[in-house]
Amino acid sequence: MAQQPAGRKGRCQHIPGKENQQKDGVLKSVEEICEATWKSVYKFIYYKVQNREEAEDITQETYVKAMANIPGEAYSPKNIELFLKTVAFLHLLPRYLSA
Repeated sequence: MAQQPAGRKGRCQHIPGKENQQKDGVLKSVEEICEATWKSVYKFIYYKVQNREEAEDITQETYVKAMANIPGEAYSPKNIELFLKTVAFLHLLPRYLSA
């Protein structure tokens, strides 16, 4: 079973100017996206790398890459989660190709 990330406080920093309300299950702010998807994205990555520290680093890098490419529109949590897992997989792909 995947280890849980060590404390979620501070993982999803509030970004000024991104305050929007969540309506009808639609995520609008970076903080909402992170809070709604962090656990499942971390578990996905941990399953692949089997190392807590490495999984946390890759999860953080995944969010940095993904947030740079998410347009300012609102998305459902499931769509964002799938997008983040795709970004994580593409980040991990060279590891498997070189092995």
